[in-house]
Amino acid sequence: MMKKINLLALLFTLSLIPSYAQDSTSTLLNDVIIKENRLQLPISDVSRSIEIITQNQIKNAPARNIPELLSYVSGVDIRQRGVGGAQADINLRGGTFDQTLILINGVALADPQTGHHIMNLPLSNFDIERIEILKGASARIFGQNAFAGVVNIVTKTPTDKFSGNIGGSYEEQGTYQLRAGLNLGNKVIPTRVSYSRQFSNGYRANTDYEIQNFFFQSQANLGENTTLDLVGGHNTRKFGGSGFYAGPIAPNYVSLPVDNYGNEYEEVATSFANATLNYTTGNLKITPRLSWRRSNDDYYFVRNAPIFNSTKSNVLTADVNSSYKSDLGITGLGLNFQTTDFESLKLGKRERTQYSMFLEHRLSLLDDKLDVTAGFMFTTFSDFGAKVLPGIDVGYKIDNKFKIYTSFGNTFRVPTYTDLYFNNGANDFNANLTPETANNVEFGLKYNYQGVRISSAWFARYGTSIIDRVKTDVAKKWFPTNVTDLTVSGIEANVDFLPTILRGSDFWLKRLNVSATYLTTVKSTTPDSIKLSRYAADNLHFQANLNVEHAIFGKLTHSFNVRYFERFTIPVGNDDFYKGIIIDTRLTWTESFGRFYLQCNNLLSKKYVESNGITMPAKWVSLGLDATF
Repeated sequence: MMKKINLLALLFTLSLIPSYAQDSTSTLLNDVIIKENRLQLPISDVSRSIEIITQNQIKNAPARNIPELLSYVSGVDIRQRGVGGAQADINLRGGTFDQTLILINGVALADPQTGHHIMNLPLSNFDIERIEILKGASARIFGQNAFAGVVNIVTKTPTDKFSGNIGGSYEEQGTYQLRAGLNLGNKVIPTRVSYSRQFSNGYRANTDYEIQNFFFQSQANLGENTTLDLVGGHNTRKFGGSGFYAGPIAPNYVSLPVDNYGNEYEEVATSFANATLNYTTGNLKITPRLSWRRSNDDYYFVRNAPIFNSTKSNVLTADVNSSYKSDLGITGLGLNFQTTDFESLKLGKRERTQYSMFLEHRLSLLDDKLDVTAGFMFTTFSDFGAKVLPGIDVGYKIDNKFKIYTSFGNTFRVPTYTDLYFNNGANDFNANLTPETANNVEFGLKYNYQGVRISSAWFARYGTSIIDRVKTDVAKKWFPTNVTDLTVSGIEANVDFLPTILRGSDFWLKRLNVSATYLTTVKSTTPDSIKLSRYAADNLHFQANLNVEHAIFGKLTHSFNVRYFERFTIPVGNDDFYKGIIIDTRLTWTESFGRFYLQCNNLLSKKYVESNGITMPAKWVSLGLDATF
């Protein structure tokens, strides 16, 4: 434990050395406006832990999809059951797979069925402007399910100029990617459309997949103070799910992981759309919005056999958010209505309505050195009653470089319909589940000066009535229950160094990022009768990341990511599967029309497991081209 704490301290201390050696007139890092629903602030003014994956990082990273991009961020635990992002879960700071809320342009993608499908996004890396990772409780801002944090994907804004991009890659195991995007060049309603497709033979038996994405975005100027944003997307994925859900976790836990298990198959189609009206007059901004998400999931326990379960869900949300600036600060008010229709062969027909109100206020005191942002969400569910979730953030700027902050927030998550009603040979159901709740607290500091951005924090989450699947006997089914009180605490540090800001774009080192997260405490309180816990205490215990981008010569550049991880999970045999080093690397040759790249993921062919005892693939080589016109 002390070695990991010392590493985090060393990251912070060493990173300060170059910052004091620079000229004070050097340019600061660009300050990103965080796209929260009401109080939209520069990242330097937000008194919480936030990390940004920029468009430049997305373009240069040795990552083929959104889950791989997120895996390079400390504190983010991506749990893939294969490659290509065919099925991936996301955890933040030791949370479970349904405790992180995913948004596109600030719009929540609610999935009442299961958190296993929340990463079914109709986007490729081509479509993304940046990704915002907001760590810690955010229920007062975004609502339920923002339990351990929020990932907000901000897409590229359409332009009125005609332009486009095309790309493709060939990879191991007969894997292909094709992608294209087009700005239609309309000055009245700038519009961007994109399409991507990827398919693979799979790296082991029954892991073939095909994924297709269609994405649409336009922005209409309706007057001097009014714009209308329209966004829509459709994602289909068909994949062989060998051991994805039904195995290979088995009662004896001795002979796994395995390379061939089961013959599961799944087809999921996900659609979403939203329309947002932005109206500004003076100091008042009002944003009404209508959004919709639909998911169709057909699951086959045995491929080519009769269907095992078919599920359809529709979530319709209407909300209005507003903010008003006055001499007393900024006040935000939001109202939300959501209705859910759900139908499943195994889980039955369900309906749910939800009403919510959000209220926030931000004060700046002591010549803007001290900021206090406090608020709450009041929400009521037709099946789970009412809840009030308060939160407060306090920050103090020591000078124009250093800021210290603390935040507190209460959050909760209602059980999914899979939690409540799913039943098969390995799992029982529990219709009496209640929402899980938690109190989150964080203390941190931020430093931003002369091409150096540093953040460090201590965080803790005190969860009660955490939903988990447990066993009182290894021979019995997994049973979902509110059995666990779970405390998770940890420390993290992140150093981002952009020397090109100081030395110009021709400097050989483009970017250096070092980060680490260590969970110092993972403590659960369960009855003595519980013998096994499947999710609540299953987490990434320690992770450290090194991201580097540098020039080699001429038009040739190199980027690589080194990840060290230690995972605490249900034992399935060899502990070496749950710790080790993963190296991803990319060589890029850049021309005026685009870029060629040669990429290798898992360069050392490390045999490791992220989820459910499924061994991830060895070295994976890709050759690709991205072009613009």
